[in-house]
Amino acid sequence: MTKIILSGCCGKMGRTVTNIVSTRDDCQIVAGVDIVEDSTLGYPVFQSFSEVQVKADVIVDFSNPALLLSMLEYAKSTNTAVVISTTGLSDEQIKTVEEFSKEIPVFFSYNMSMGVSLLCELCKTAAKVLGNDFDIEIVEAHHNQKIDAPSGTALALADSINHALNDEYAEGRVVLQQAKGVFFENEADWDLTFKTYNELVKAYEIQKLNRKLQKDMEKGSLATQQKLKKFRDEELKKLKEKDKLTQYDVDRANQLYEIELKKLALQESQMNKSKMRLRRDSSGNYSYQFVADEESAENARQELEDAQYSLRQLDEEETKRLSEKQKQLLRDFKEYYTQYHSLTRTEQQEQAATYNKVYTYYMDELQKTGLKAQEVLNIEPIDVTRVHPDKDIPVYRYRLKITKKGLLKYFSHLDWQNTFHKVLARTGLRMAYTLGFNPTMKVSLGIALPLFAESEGLTAHANSIKVRFED
Repeated sequence: MTKIILSGCCGKMGRTVTNIVSTRDDCQIVAGVDIVEDSTLGYPVFQSFSEVQVKADVIVDFSNPALLLSMLEYAKSTNTAVVISTTGLSDEQIKTVEEFSKEIPVFFSYNMSMGVSLLCELCKTAAKVLGNDFDIEIVEAHHNQKIDAPSGTALALADSINHALNDEYAEGRVVLQQAKGVFFENEADWDLTFKTYNELVKAYEIQKLNRKLQKDMEKGSLATQQKLKKFRDEELKKLKEKDKLTQYDVDRANQLYEIELKKLALQESQMNKSKMRLRRDSSGNYSYQFVADEESAENARQELEDAQYSLRQLDEEETKRLSEKQKQLLRDFKEYYTQYHSLTRTEQQEQAATYNKVYTYYMDELQKTGLKAQEVLNIEPIDVTRVHPDKDIPVYRYRLKITKKGLLKYFSHLDWQNTFHKVLARTGLRMAYTLGFNPTMKVSLGIALPLFAESEGLTAHANSIKVRFED
């Protein structure tokens, strides 16, 4: 009977694997690893691989990319085979898997479905038969909880096709031209020595918008040309300043362009006096007078409002997408953060550098979504210079919620801080201190509340204080 350790056992796929194994007689799950504790699964669940004391034949992994290294190190130390089913691994992590596979058995796949495996083989056959006579494009769609993009399945299909074509990926400019049938015009005006594919895409999208604007400028009046030229210069400058263009950036620039055109069309319809109207002056004399076509002006006004509404919809969709991404990033990082702090002090010291890399990645991603992550998470990177491996002292962390009402609202943030330092010093408890020549208590308050502000200490980090004890 094959004995299994299931990593990520409390997740959706982990529970599915648990149910499937429970119906079989040739294998058994002897332990699980997950930061979430669950006693209903029928086997012991550990919060980290360092706690696992059960011997198994294989580890099946449906967890988080952040936990990859600790799992591989455990597998190596116990000579246990590994089946990796977690997606979203970086190129560096995949190289790590390859290195460990030289010492322990590793089976790694982007997708464990039989249907997808068959699809990969069919893609190989199609690529060999069709060769260079056809362009290949992979288009995918997922539910809004999907974390990694492109997905592991899409990458697996791309790799299968690539292997069938002798591992010769078309690079940069060739990829874009083959995929979209685009060939750059006026090449002398563009720097085509791009370092990355993203640079190429940005240049292509900018030039496409520029070409569209140039055509409309040639059709319009002199005043229209001048306005469109000003708009073009401003928008292209904004796009060029971005490190990486997203589809939203491109769509928004095009929508702003449509709005600009509709504005100009409305102005022209209001100024274009193409209709004649019979008018009578104060003396009773009749004459014909050219006036604006109100119906045309109204249609132009409606088209402008429609374009502005489309822009609002585009912004709302992007805001919703970023909000969902923020929530997922926060969930993922908090999961990793909890996992890290469940380790012993020695294990934390050993993984401090990895923690800081993960921390930097999530902070950068959250910053890209417009979220000031440090204020939300109230988490800081680890100062590796203060790590002393020979001093393995347990630290106990507490978060105290503060109620600040009545006369206390006149207390400043610094007054609160000084007061708590004095109170804690008088308790006689063994406080945790920072290392170095000037050690201080490990006490930190949340974000400063304004003077005269009251709080109940229920939800906001501003209404809390973190305290660490050695005893």
